Amino acid sequence: MYGKSTWTVDRRPEIGNQESEIRNRKSNYLSCLLSLVSCLSTLASIPVCGRYTFFTTQDDLEAYFEALVSQQGSIFPNYNVTPGAKMPVVAIGRDKAPVIPIFRWGLIPSWAKEASIGYKMINARRETLHEKPAFSRLLERRRCLIPTNGFFEWKPDDKAKEPVYIHQPGNGIMPFAGVWDRWKSPTGEDVFSYSIITTEADESMSHWHHRMPVVLPKSRHKDWLDDAISVRDHLDMLLDCDTSRLILTPADKRLNKPSENDSRIIPLE
Repeated sequence: MYGKSTWTVDRRPEIGNQESEIRNRKSNYLSCLLSLVSCLSTLASIPVCGRYTFFTTQDDLEAYFEALVSQQGSIFPNYNVTPGAKMPVVAIGRDKAPVIPIFRWGLIPSWAKEASIGYKMINARRETLHEKPAFSRLLERRRCLIPTNGFFEWKPDDKAKEPVYIHQPGNGIMPFAGVWDRWKSPTGEDVFSYSIITTEADESMSHWHHRMPVVLPKSRHKDWLDDAISVRDHLDMLLDCDTSRLILTPADKRLNKPSENDSRIIPLE
């Protein structure tokens, strides 16, 4: 009786300790797993090219692309372009010549029920363009160029939210590759919108963000707009990202507020 009692008394604390240890391990494992999921979610939610600039004059814009702005008096400097803004793009018009219309940033697919989806579609991943219904059908017939002078990024782990401005020497025009679509609103209005195509960041950009917009060299502009060239067969050639002349310069923290919009935000040369 005594031995059995001793066995019972001695083993219970040991079993209790084992159960407690197992619970602790499970709790630690769960915490690590949740932390990993949180990190991945945070990384995925950080938008690439969520802000950019455009301050080229209309005359210079038309001369650069050898195209005319379709809406006179619609070109204004914007040093803090945010999703939802109406900005110039270069696309092929009905007469098969390039034109410069004003579209809304944030693609609204033709089949969308609400315009708000556009805020979730400011970018299109190069690697999955053919897989996403919203983009795949646009690749052959609705490609465009987005004129910019540069764009902004923030380090994912930067709590101070210090922005950096990425541009080319002289702050000249730096076009992004994009796609566009037309959506009819419930009131019958035609809304034209676009998305910026992004790709994996190169070495110079990767410490700021793992993605970057596809910056097209001028030698690829005509081919990208030419719907006679199939994207499926020539995607790598058409989306030949030009990062050779990119310059990274600290920008004013006022940029963090969408309402701040003046030339002092960026370092003008």
